[in-house]
Amino acid sequence: MRRNSWRRAATTLVAATSAIAMSAPGAGAVGAGPAVFSGSAEALTLDLTVGTPAGLLDAVTGGGALNQRISSTVSVLDSAGTVDAVAKLLSGLLNESLASGGETTGRKAIVEQNLAGVVDVGAGTMEYTADAVGKLSRSFSELAHLKVSLAPLFQDGSPVPAEVRDTLQDAVQTATGTVNDLVGDLNGALTTVEQTVNDSLEGVEGATGVDVPSVLPDQLPELPDITQVSLIDIKKLWSESTVTTDADAVVSNADAGLLEASLLGGLVKVPAFQYSSIARTNGKPGGASADTVTKVIAVQLADDTIVGVEGQTLTVGDFTLDLNDPQLAGIDANALLGPVESLLGQILDTAGLSVAQGEGTTFVAPDGSLAKAATSAFSLGLRPLNAASAVSPQLAGLLDVRLDLLPTAAEVKAAGAPVEAASPPPAAPAPPAPVPAVSADTNLPRTGGGAIAIVAGLMAMAGAVGLRRRL
Repeated sequence: MRRNSWRRAATTLVAATSAIAMSAPGAGAVGAGPAVFSGSAEALTLDLTVGTPAGLLDAVTGGGALNQRISSTVSVLDSAGTVDAVAKLLSGLLNESLASGGETTGRKAIVEQNLAGVVDVGAGTMEYTADAVGKLSRSFSELAHLKVSLAPLFQDGSPVPAEVRDTLQDAVQTATGTVNDLVGDLNGALTTVEQTVNDSLEGVEGATGVDVPSVLPDQLPELPDITQVSLIDIKKLWSESTVTTDADAVVSNADAGLLEASLLGGLVKVPAFQYSSIARTNGKPGGASADTVTKVIAVQLADDTIVGVEGQTLTVGDFTLDLNDPQLAGIDANALLGPVESLLGQILDTAGLSVAQGEGTTFVAPDGSLAKAATSAFSLGLRPLNAASAVSPQLAGLLDVRLDLLPTAAEVKAAGAPVEAASPPPAAPAPPAPVPAVSADTNLPRTGGGAIAIVAGLMAMAGAVGLRRRL
């Protein structure tokens, strides 16, 4: 079996700004606050799911898929004296948590550790402050790094049954062979483009023919050898929730983020992600506000532009063919480039890549009694053995890697005038709404006049999304 490699690193749509602040806003000065108030904040950084053949992950998880909520925080504060703060790390494997439980401050650290060679967990920190007198609830959770690899399960002496390993390796070979077949079909489509254009130019005074380059198999994306590379590699991730009073207002803030996430040995990269929600009110008319931040900097697939179709323009490496040229007016550009576009999509679908972009929502009551802000999940899914299942249906669903970069939510309620009785404590924050499943059969969305190419770039900056697929 030829070891697969992805050689390109990539054309990406980059945000107008070159960097973002990745630390959560500070709690601010503590003040009197409104007479009656309540606030809650919840930040969830990452749900990680890795589905594999039965028996492969049993040595790590005890059976079934690897399902982990990596970092989460919840903070609650109100004028009736309720103050809670909870921070969690790795709910599922380690179940590390820290809760206020009547104490004002607390901190807990976990050491770097390796679980069966498959999951490498960096040092982690959980902290909280739950101060009813100072009117502050804050919880914080951070993990230095997280790495997941199947490679140890394919080494000699592994407890994984041989037939399970053989099935997965066979699927890798089948998927790779399918990609190579598509490369041949793509070269055939490029040859048709060359012949059609040259036939159209024959006899045109001053016109010269074109020579459309062929594509070599090792120039195009090949399925990474999932028995050798890391499935997930994240440098740092965190979540933070804070509820406090600032001057005469109550403020809730939730922040979640990560740095340098890499999937399937660098097939997909997310250099930076941050979601934030903030709500504030002083309980007076016009005194409430809410805002969200949804930032994902350059989601990259592979490395370089080898073949691309954008509108009526074809690029192959340094070669460009523009069918808008008046000398080529007799050519049906859509019919000619359609097969190339289709084959590019098929090669991209071999990775089974799906993306669901999150967004922010806010609500502000005009009388200042309520403000809410929330962000929905940003999801990445990979099913890199899709091509194998297309040839052998019994191989379907062998590997499913999914990252759900999760929502943040902040809510405040307040009344500025004194009342005879304090508001009852708020209910515990509801769990996040389930993230809709992302179909691996769904192609990435396209913008820019129908641009499609393999090497996908996705930019979402403050809720704006741009996407281009390049090969």
